[in-house]
Amino acid sequence: VVGMMGGKEALGKGWHVRSNSNSEDGGFNGAGLNLTVSGVRTEKELSQAIKSVFVASYSPRARAWAHRVFQNPGEVRSTVLLSSTVPSTHSSVAIVSADGSTYFVESLPGVGENVVGGTGVAEQLHYSVDPKTGNVVSIESLQSAFANQLKMWSRPASGPPTLETQALVYQGPVLLEEQRRQFAALAREARVTADLEPEFRGKPLDLEIAWVNDTPHLVQVRAAPRDPAPRPVLNRAAPVVSESRPRVIRSVSVQKLAQDIASDLE
Repeated sequence: VVGMMGGKEALGKGWHVRSNSNSEDGGFNGAGLNLTVSGVRTEKELSQAIKSVFVASYSPRARAWAHRVFQNPGEVRSTVLLSSTVPSTHSSVAIVSADGSTYFVESLPGVGENVVGGTGVAEQLHYSVDPKTGNVVSIESLQSAFANQLKMWSRPASGPPTLETQALVYQGPVLLEEQRRQFAALAREARVTADLEPEFRGKPLDLEIAWVNDTPHLVQVRAAPRDPAPRPVLNRAAPVVSESRPRVIRSVSVQKLAQDIASDLE
């Protein structure tokens, strides 16, 4: 496995080891349902992480969800996904509709586990798009982010970036104007490219994105079980802000947080 990853030097740069199963794409989106181990850099850590994430698909929680899709839980098959680490300042999970007319994206500061793992309430943005041109017609902010504990990347005095669970209260927007524009361009590119492949053509897409400041890195693309709703149900646990078109949202807390993370990673 280490050889396939590029050897020990490549392994030392850091990897995510993520559990996956055939149940995740069979009828519901199970992103975050099972285990993800981040910051894996040694062969010992890799071996342990692979074992842990493999069995995660057979946990009581995962089995309970599998009952929603399979009459026989024994039909669930576990797999392990490996992806190189992107020391993200914030992360997004998005659904792109089959016809490219709707994007729905959820975001939180830090790593993707914060978004899919229920760490807090993610920011939700709903895009209406002209599927022929890819031009964004409108962006509606359905809810702002709120969290009191986040996994964030930090850089010690020496050595590679490390993950830390930080106890902090975060409230407000996550993707600002430039990042919203970058996301729209990335989602459009993913839709156009996916339609060239029979496996993905005409199917909704599930995107996972790691951001380093204004630059998005697409870390995973797969078929989603269904299109995003025309207008998702609002989560009243967080403040709701409606927008008819994109605008710059000024937030001292989000800008300060991004600056601090960026300086740590330099």
